[in-house]
Amino acid sequence: MTRKIGIILSVAVLAACVTAYGATANVTISNDTFTDNTSGSPTTTINAGDSVLWTWHAGTHSTTSGTCTSGGGAYGEGGCAPSGVWDSGVRSSGTFSFTFPNAGNFSYYCQVHGAMMTGTVIVRTASTGCGTIAIAPSALPPGVQGSAYETSLIASGGAGPYTFTLASGSLPPGVHLDDSGELSGTPTSTGTFNFSLAATDSAHCAGTQAFSLSVVGDSPAGEAVVIPGVGSLAGALGSNFRTQLQLTNPGTSTIAGKIVYHAGGASAGSNDPSIPYTLGSWQTINFDDVLTAMGLSGLGSAEIVPTSGPAPAAVAKIFNDDGANGTAGFTEPVFRSKDALSSGDAAVIILPADPVNFRFNLGVRSLSNGVSAIFTVWDESGALLDTVSKTFPANFFAQAKATDFLGDSTLPADGSIGITVTQGSAIFFGSTVDNRGSQDTSTQFTRHD
Repeated sequence: MTRKIGIILSVAVLAACVTAYGATANVTISNDTFTDNTSGSPTTTINAGDSVLWTWHAGTHSTTSGTCTSGGGAYGEGGCAPSGVWDSGVRSSGTFSFTFPNAGNFSYYCQVHGAMMTGTVIVRTASTGCGTIAIAPSALPPGVQGSAYETSLIASGGAGPYTFTLASGSLPPGVHLDDSGELSGTPTSTGTFNFSLAATDSAHCAGTQAFSLSVVGDSPAGEAVVIPGVGSLAGALGSNFRTQLQLTNPGTSTIAGKIVYHAGGASAGSNDPSIPYTLGSWQTINFDDVLTAMGLSGLGSAEIVPTSGPAPAAVAKIFNDDGANGTAGFTEPVFRSKDALSSGDAAVIILPADPVNFRFNLGVRSLSNGVSAIFTVWDESGALLDTVSKTFPANFFAQAKATDFLGDSTLPADGSIGITVTQGSAIFFGSTVDNRGSQDTSTQFTRHD
């Protein structure tokens, strides 16, 4: 299953069933009425151990436990007797809270308005009418310091609508939870933040889960690893190319970082999109299609940029997704800067034997100092057909049909292309794709010896 995130989120269900003690029901006092915010009436239904929070919105009132009978005053204020369970006192602003440890029905009234302004709190035993309330997803998107964060929680197992609250602990600074279950904001600090969230349904039944969420920094902590080509797009002749990416931490300490995508045809920039990862010791995460996980499509390159510890071990696979018929593709190597061709290095890429049934593309991913190179085209007998010089800017990706890449109208069957770097460094590749039904692909990558 694709994971859109690259950090670890530990989830422990603290209340797999019944109701979480400590939930709060809210009642608004205004216009001479008590209004429960969930039921919309003067009746509030909670569970033993929960609290009711009254909030003064308008007018001068009290919330006082007791019963009333109709009186003869203008407001029906006669005939009310306090029970002594709670009494807020008369006030015109602020809040008052009371916790109900035991089940039962509790009537209350306003001392100013008597029988004309009453309410009821129904307190059930903790297990009455409550099923298992679960919070999903079990894995949330990660946080990166200084980057916008947004995700939604969904509750199930009870009677909607649900209200989400922070039950304990602290969210990462800059991240907020609204009562609909939306987590959003911009994390301002790195670290691991432990907290519990509660989802309460309309019957005041709740489920609570504990989370441990890590926020990683945005500054590189080690050498980046380059994935020369990544894509998620429709290709020629009905092909549908994807890029699977797996990351593994072979060390004993947790590592973190981000996968940064650089779109083709332009140099890398500071605002290029990314997705963070966090990996515990020997943990592996998988992106079935890494660009889809980032909400993107297109063709370009990527870097694995560590922000804590070294870069993980990585395996990338470029494949044609043929749905129920399966996939065809190849494993793409990942590169460090020492693996790229640099000034004075030379390499060769061999052309297809059958240019009719197989199409051929050339590509380049330059590194931070750009690259200049000379391309020589040879036929199968060893005769030199053409010499082409090309220069690419820093951190630049390009891929095109080989004839377009070199500016040649045709390329020889069973021929070859020599590449000599004269300045800078880069990774070059040649991709052969079957034009027939399979769209099977193989790719040659240049590498410094």
